[in-house]
Amino acid sequence: MRGSINYGSERSYQLAMEVYDRQLAEWPVEAEQQWVATTIGDTFVLSWGDAANPPLVLFHGSAANSATWGADAARFAAHFRVHAIDLPGETGKSTPVRPPYAGTAYVQWLCEVLDGLAIERPAICGLSLGGWLAFRFAAAQPARVDRLAVLAPGGIAPARKKFLITTAVFQLLGGRGIERITNLVFSPQPPPPGVAEGFAFMLKHYRARRDSLPVIPDDELSRISAPTLVVGGAKDALLDMPATCGRLSRLIPHATIHLDPTGGHALLGEGARVVEFLVAQDVGRAPPPGVAPRT
Repeated sequence: MRGSINYGSERSYQLAMEVYDRQLAEWPVEAEQQWVATTIGDTFVLSWGDAANPPLVLFHGSAANSATWGADAARFAAHFRVHAIDLPGETGKSTPVRPPYAGTAYVQWLCEVLDGLAIERPAICGLSLGGWLAFRFAAAQPARVDRLAVLAPGGIAPARKKFLITTAVFQLLGGRGIERITNLVFSPQPPPPGVAEGFAFMLKHYRARRDSLPVIPDDELSRISAPTLVVGGAKDALLDMPATCGRLSRLIPHATIHLDPTGGHALLGEGARVVEFLVAQDVGRAPPPGVAPRT
């Protein structure tokens, strides 16, 4: 059964999806749920906002799903037609298949999803694992990315060894350990209502990936040409954000980089900053060769 692949049991998967469904039922704006067929399986997409607005595609982090974006859903919808994509193999409704981090599997999958949605060149926003994917896609498919916003991106600096060791110990403590891992991910900011609880529930039932997210090479990051916003938290327990921001400022010199001195890892509620950046970009700038101007 599908749930037994990445969850402890089929019942665990069903419980997790019931939690997710309750979160989607409380979505702050009217949204459409749809599935896009790809070669690795169906991909779940949550879409909202005026269809006449330019497209914005959202990627959540690891061990998470598109419920991540609920606190900012209305802000995004004021300017964009938004498509939040459940990444494969994570805690959403998409295929349980986990593409290898190395190689082009994620990029190929995303091309298929965008083709299925009839989206040629969206703005993209990604958090953590989603930020890693946003960077990799923008480097591999520059003609398909209009502008880019990444929050606490993975794969730029190695994960903090202290966090990896601490979470390994906490996982042995059952419910108390899961609560402590959740606090590490979301502190020092309080998460939006229900988000931390949903994350903790998923951790209890979900088998997270054990393979490490690879660091994106210099030459790949240097190919990113889209207008780019990077937001990181200096108090991120998972990733070294000062080192991340330093490396990105060197390799993507046109990027706008903001290091929040009090920010942690789960930078939720950053919708106003993201929208301000994306909207402020010159919509009349020349697109890459062979790409029609955005309308």
